[in-house]
Amino acid sequence: MRKMNDTKKNTKGSTQGSLGSTIRRIRELRGWTQADLGERIGFSPSTRVVRVGQYENNKQFPRGKTLDNLAKALEVDTSALLDIDLSNPLQMYHALFEMEQYHSIHPECIDGKYVLCFSEDKVVGNQTPSSDHEKFLEDWYNAHELYLPEENDSPSTAEKKKKAYELWQYEYPNNKNDYLKSNSYLEEENRKLREKVDFMYADSHRDEELKKLNAAIQPFRDKLIPALPHGDLFTFNLNEAILEVMETGVAATQEAYSRTTDSRTLLVALKTDDILKNAEAIEKYYKFRHIIDSMKKNYKPTEDIISRNEELFIAFWMNTDSQKKKEIANDICYLDDMQRLVSLKDTLSDAEYSRKRQDLIDTFYISNISI
Repeated sequence: MRKMNDTKKNTKGSTQGSLGSTIRRIRELRGWTQADLGERIGFSPSTRVVRVGQYENNKQFPRGKTLDNLAKALEVDTSALLDIDLSNPLQMYHALFEMEQYHSIHPECIDGKYVLCFSEDKVVGNQTPSSDHEKFLEDWYNAHELYLPEENDSPSTAEKKKKAYELWQYEYPNNKNDYLKSNSYLEEENRKLREKVDFMYADSHRDEELKKLNAAIQPFRDKLIPALPHGDLFTFNLNEAILEVMETGVAATQEAYSRTTDSRTLLVALKTDDILKNAEAIEKYYKFRHIIDSMKKNYKPTEDIISRNEELFIAFWMNTDSQKKKEIANDICYLDDMQRLVSLKDTLSDAEYSRKRQDLIDTFYISNISI
């Protein structure tokens, strides 16, 4: 389990690849101090740092029960602490010779490339079925793929994956953790990176996208829905307006990053490319926009261009600075139900779709808002 590139002398006295270096590396990967490890081993407070330091600097070599206790404290198999310096290429070669004798590992040439393989040949001392070796290679391959850094990983995420992979190796075969799933910091790191990329993409396209949307709905202004005099009262159903937009083939979502932490609830985000694809989609979007504009006095909705995986959406948030507004916002959008309905549009008869559509609209009554 020693790393092939660990051939340099470290600054603390132990040669990379030695037992002391391995102890130090596992301790550091776990984020423990020498005192922490000494306590886990059971050393007295006055000797913890000194004794662990002696191990790490190869001044003392744990054997027998002491080695077992050390492995248990480090949460690794004792095999991970064998004092074999495989950082030396020649020693590694001779170790491979021994592996051939005891475990049937051997070189083969496949498509002009030399690879190491296990076989079922009966060799002296071979007590391990080849199926066990195959299982080991499968486990190793899966871990390598799982922890391999991706191109869009930040440097800190890539480093954490590298450390997680090392811990997986040291803990094998008694791995207790999936360091990508069990440690939320990696997921949070990736989320922040995606959020940053989405913000940057939206920023670079915002002005152009808003200009295209405004130009598209300009012919409908004061034509489809005349502007209402200030103070007039009317009732509308925002859910039905959103549904009409979606029925023209416009993708919608309620998952979006917000730049602010103020009291706002995302009503809906509509994919701009879909809105601009035909006149029917633009018309339904304009009707929806008219409702949003009519809400501005009492509910202070805001809009912004957002991005998800380099796809642009125009998102609408509602101010929810009061309990009443929160309740209204929670009732406004039945997006999951709408998406299920629209997905059936091409598989149902017109009559059946109309019936299901009316059933859904009947559930929207609670979200009718009078202004």
